Order: sequence, then structure tokens, then C-alpha cells
Amino acid sequence: MNHQLTKEGRLVVLRIVVIYASFSASWIYLSDHMLGFLVPDASTLVRVSVFKGLLFITLTSYLLYQLIAQYIAKSQLADQALRESESRLNRAQEIAHLGSWELDVVQNVLSWSDEVYRIFGLQPQQFEATYEAFLDAVHPADRAAVDAAYSGSLREGRDSYEIEHRIVRRSTGEIRHVHEKCEHIRDERGSIIKSLGMVHDITERKRAEEALKKAHDELEVRVEERTRELEQSRLELEKQNEELRLTYRELEVETEARIRAMGELREKDQMLIQQSRMAAMGEMLGNIAHQWRQPLNVLGLRIQDLGLSYKYDTFSEKYLEDNIGKIMEILLHMSQTIDDFRDFTTPDKEKSLFRVDDLIKRTLSLVDESFRERGVAIEVSSSSEPQVFGYHNEYGQVLLNLLMNAKDAFEERGTKQAQIAVRASMHDGKTVVTVTDNAGGIDQGIIDKIFDPYFTTKELGKGTGIGLFMSKNIIEKNMGGRLTVQNTADGAEFRIEI
Repeated sequence: MNHQLTKEGRLVVLRIVVIYASFSASWIYLSDHMLGFLVPDASTLVRVSVFKGLLFITLTSYLLYQLIAQYIAKSQLADQALRESESRLNRAQEIAHLGSWELDVVQNVLSWSDEVYRIFGLQPQQFEATYEAFLDAVHPADRAAVDAAYSGSLREGRDSYEIEHRIVRRSTGEIRHVHEKCEHIRDERGSIIKSLGMVHDITERKRAEEALKKAHDELEVRVEERTRELEQSRLELEKQNEELRLTYRELEVETEARIRAMGELREKDQMLIQQSRMAAMGEMLGNIAHQWRQPLNVLGLRIQDLGLSYKYDTFSEKYLEDNIGKIMEILLHMSQTIDDFRDFTTPDKEKSLFRVDDLIKRTLSLVDESFRERGVAIEVSSSSEPQVFGYHNEYGQVLLNLLMNAKDAFEERGTKQAQIAVRASMHDGKTVVTVTDNAGGIDQGIIDKIFDPYFTTKELGKGTGIGLFMSKNIIEKNMGGRLTVQNTADGAEFRIEI
């Protein structure tokens, strides 16, 4: 029987033989000499020799048992480590879809890893491990090329070969794509005795490449079709362009007429805007006049009083200083009034957070004298301290415009006991301000038009029709809120919601 051992195995066996031979020789030599010296009687020497032989067999058997047990234990540990390594390798190959194979060229014996069997869709018992059986699993159309690649590498003495081809799974008939790579092992004479290779399942990559190629081909077809469509469109556009050039020449004359008409309309718009500004300025001057009338009367009386006191010899330095102090207070009040009107009409550059009830009081302070003279009562109420983040002065201009429109409605309709209610509150997280009057309301036929530009119900020369239009733009476009109107039982209610 021919036992093939590795170099390490032969060393282990040789070690056991040497130990056994050394122990045996030492035992025989030492025991015989000691017995010959200690036992002179021949019969006794025979019995002792028999006992010595039995003891020798027992000790050598135990020694051999220990040596063989150590060798087997080490072999079992090595086998277990090898199995674990093979298990990890098989798992790694399964994850990567990458198998390995080995072909003994001399014996024509082919061995596959578990992953190669999975790739080919085979079980070990279903496959005869030979090179010919492997070729039988290759797709018929690729079989000759695969055989030529491997056989050619052997024939030409190359160290390796690499090829991509298809295989057919016997159980399902499914076609898979694989990438193979092989390296040859040579003996001492340089002859190829073994081939080591790998098989990588690249089916998904191939499918992706085919899908990409199909998409590319479809795209080329669509591009070609689209190119034809664009060329047709280009021809049609050239025809339409010629028609448009003719139409353009015809429109030039009409455009000139329209430009002249637009110029005339622009001039009219400028006139209306100027009228609106003049009307606003007139209203403002009227309010200033009302605000100054009472202080001017007091100032005149103070000056007259100084003359009379001098005339009737009641004039004194203290009296002069007291009157000067009073006069200066009046003049400062009048100067502050000018500052208030100027600040009120200056547009804000940036948004800011302001309290609505404070702005309502400030706005009313500009017109309270004028409204009081015309018998208009104003009621103000506020709850929850409402605030707005927006343009302070522009919001005040909207309030002022709503108040002035209510005053004009009272005058046009001769309303007795005219009243305006200004209420500020919070509703659903928003600040709501309502301006309500009792001037009889707005005609339902025109209520949807009152925010249109240049629409007015006032007499010619008393209204431009842009006040409510500008107010709606300020609230809705500039501040992101809503300005609406509705009729009540006695009049109209304008609602600002931000």
C-alpha cells in the first residue's frame, strides 16, 4: 500500500519510531544487565525475565498511546480549523458570487467549491467531476470558445487564461453569464500538472449592460424620430416666421396708434395721481388748520394780554416770564404737530413690530379736531394688545384713508349722529382691525368694484378712485394681509386682517 504523507507527517511518524526504538533499546540493555547482576539463580531469572517482558509491553503500549493521542488531537484541531476556514471561504464566495475550482490535469479530476455548484445550479452528486462534464454545462454556442481558451493555454504553455461565457443550468434551463480566470501549476520539469481557477457570476452585470444597451438603442431611435420632427417643425416655423413678418409690418402701424393712445392714457393717469396727491394734501392741510386753530387762538390771547398788562401797569418780569413759558409750550405743540404729519406721510423703508392700538390713537390725533367739528363721534376699543409686523406709517395711511372715506360718506348723505367704531383684536393668531360706520352702507351693485383703480362714487373733483385701490395693495401685496368690506345693518365695515 502506498501511503502519501506530507513532510510534516513523515517527521511525526519518524519521531514516534525513534522514541519507541530508544526506549526499547535502553530497557533491554539496562534490564538484562541489572537482572544478571542481581539474580544469579537461572530459574528465578527466567520468571523475572517473563515479568520484565510483560512490564515492557505495558510501558511501551502506554507510551505509544500517549504519542498517538497527541498526534490525533493535533490533527483534529487542525481539521477543525480547516473546516472553519473552508466554511468562511464558502460564505465569502456565496456573498461575492465567486467560486473556485481545481483540475488535476494528469488524473482529469475536477473539484469545485460549493459556490461553483450554486452558480451552475448543480448538486455534487449530480455532477461527474471531469473537464468534459464541465464543458457539457457550458452554453452550446460558447462551448468551443471555452475549450479553445483552456486547451490553447495548455498547448501554448501559457501560465493563465481568462474568458467570459454562458452556462445553462440543467434543472431550470436558465442561462447565466460567468467570468472565468485560471492559472496553471507546473512540476519540477515545467509540465502543467494542475489548473487553479475562479468562476464569477456576472449575470446581473450583464443584464444591466443589456438593459443599458437597449435603453441606448431606444434613445437613438427616439432621437432620430425627434430630429425628424424638429426638422419638420423648423420648416413650419420658417413658414410661420414669414407670415409673422408680414403681420408685424401690419402691426407696426397699429402699434404706433396704440402707443399714442397709451401716452394719452398715461398723461391722464398722471393727472389723476396728481389730483389724488393734491386732494390728500388738501385734507392734510385742513387737518393741520383744525389742529392749529385752538393753539393760535390761545397764542393771540396771550400776546393781547401782554399788551393790556403793560397798558394798565400790571406788567412785571415774572408775568412776562410766565407768558413766555406758556407761549413756548404752544409753539412746541404746534411744531410737534408738523413733525407728526411729516412722519405720518413718510414711507417706511423696513418692516417693524408695532402695537396697533397705539397707531390707532396716533392716527385719530391727526383728525380728531376735524371730525369733532363735523359732529362725527369716534369709538375706539382694543383687546389682547394686538401687534403687527409690517410698515407702520403705511398701515396708518390705510386707517386714515378709511376714516376720511367714512367722513365723506357722512357729508354726502347728511347722516345725523354720525358714528365710527374702530376695534382691534386678535383672531386665530391674526390681528384684526375693523372700521365701521353708520352712513347707510355701499350699494350691492358696486361693492365688488370699490377696490378697483379709478372707481369712485364721489362727485367730480372730490375723489380720484385710487385711495381704496392703494390701501388694498398696501395691506395685501406689501404686508401679506387682507382688506375686505361688507355691509352692516347701519353702514359699512372695512376689515384689515394681518
